[in-house]
Amino acid sequence: MSTTFITVAVLHTSGQVSRVQIIARCALGQLAPELAFLNGYRREGDEWVLVENLSNIGRIVRAQQFPKHVNIGGQLGEEATFIETGPIVSWRIVQPEDFPDATYKNAWTDDGQKITHNMGQAREIFRQRLRRLREAKFKVLDSLRAPAVRQNNTARIAELDAEAEKWADAPADPRIEAARSVEELKQIKLSA
Repeated sequence: MSTTFITVAVLHTSGQVSRVQIIARCALGQLAPELAFLNGYRREGDEWVLVENLSNIGRIVRAQQFPKHVNIGGQLGEEATFIETGPIVSWRIVQPEDFPDATYKNAWTDDGQKITHNMGQAREIFRQRLRRLREAKFKVLDSLRAPAVRQNNTARIAELDAEAEKWADAPADPRIEAARSVEELKQIKLSA
């Protein structure tokens, strides 16, 4: 017996879109009986089956513990960057494939017909990621520059300074603003 889900797109007052997976059918042991009955599930043999009506689905969606802020930081250990999610405005049942690439999921927007990326938000997420990468790169470059200065290696100093300049200007790269899709953003690489 495999668990099946209903996928729901939830729109928040901030314009953020969350993806919620609601169990539609599962083994009896996967849901506590009181939770199952409270949320509109019925027992069918050795399974819990959600009575799929708007009232039951809406109750489950509204019971979700959406974070007040969503971390749009990147890697573990990086400084967190938060955006407001806000209360739920609306929700609708969708297919899992209705959600675009999750790399920029914090830029999802829903017009009620289609879930897409808000490119302004996607570009800003890209820039924030670049800024975090830049900070790490600056630390490495600084550690490499100190020995070059001690050795008076002007060629190496110039090389490291050029690399630092490239990273300093990275968030202002005109290709970021010119990108019309997240696929185009993903193609932007800093030249070595």
